[in-house]
Amino acid sequence: MNIFSRSQLMTQKNLDLATVLLKILGHKKHPEKPEQTLQRTIQNLRDKGDLEFLGEGRYKLTPKGSQEMTRLQTVLDGIEEAFKEINLRKIR
Repeated sequence: MNIFSRSQLMTQKNLDLATVLLKILGHKKHPEKPEQTLQRTIQNLRDKGDLEFLGEGRYKLTPKGSQEMTRLQTVLDGIEEAFKEINLRKIR
């Protein structure tokens, strides 16, 4: 079961990662309040049916959300491989 709490998401590491991902995805370049940006993203995911709010700051990843996360992981893996290839070409 993919249950997690809001506090688990709102770590400094995750906020820093979210800020970087927002830049990559073309969203706000430098969010003034990354906590609010991440909270809004959580709300958007809930509204799209990717997350289910369980109450008391707890969420559950839905089957639809799990499929989307798998898809995004595949995309990110592809980007990572492309960067590795670019770096290898620079070395050669």
